[in-house]
Amino acid sequence: VAGTVAAVGSKVTTFKPGDRVIGLLDMVESGATAEYVAISTANLVPFPATLSLADGAALPGAGLTAWQGLFTLGQLQANQRVLITGAAGGVGTFAVQFAKWRGATVIGTASSANASVLQALGLDQLIDYHTQTVAAALTDPVDLILNLAPLSDEDVTALLKQLKPVGRLVSTLNPADETVAKRLGVSAHQMAVAMVSADLAKIVDLVTHNQVHAEITQRVSFTDLAQVHEQVGHTHGKVVIEVAP
Repeated sequence: VAGTVAAVGSKVTTFKPGDRVIGLLDMVESGATAEYVAISTANLVPFPATLSLADGAALPGAGLTAWQGLFTLGQLQANQRVLITGAAGGVGTFAVQFAKWRGATVIGTASSANASVLQALGLDQLIDYHTQTVAAALTDPVDLILNLAPLSDEDVTALLKQLKPVGRLVSTLNPADETVAKRLGVSAHQMAVAMVSADLAKIVDLVTHNQVHAEITQRVSFTDLAQVHEQVGHTHGKVVIEVAP
């Protein structure tokens, strides 16, 4: 969610009415698709006036997922090789940019229709999942696999064979078999995004300095919410829902 603080609780000192903020609601808070939301200050970071609040709404969920998958769990370093499955999605387009910013070689699975967009974001090699398999397309093993695609447990587990020794697989969806991972000498992790203000503040800093950006492919009004939900899984990048003031 992104917006301007309308009111604060009596004990709040970190924000005041009028402040521009972005954040990620947790499971016990109300949904973000609303004119007003109540949110903990721990789940917010300041957002600069030089950036669009509508664009800011695209950062927390997808940006934090990509950041934590690559760096917190994935421990990606410069000069390593990373495979990102589902690279054209909302999380994937951030992950490609973050990995390239870190100095990694970035390989991604996506439709060839998204090749030019992903290459502009920094992708080094595209594997078209319509015509290629990862096993056939990869000539060398990778240090990290970030799985963002809706693969079966068996298909995610099969990806473990594409890792270097002590490599890591991080999946935001179905998990890989940890017993198989241990036998291969690699590690498998299933993740869920967490609101970490330091991570989100770093992402905002990168966006502010034009080092990464939200790949927003569609902007729709609040009244078109049902249409947006029908498109989930069939668009690349991020769709932003704009609530009129």
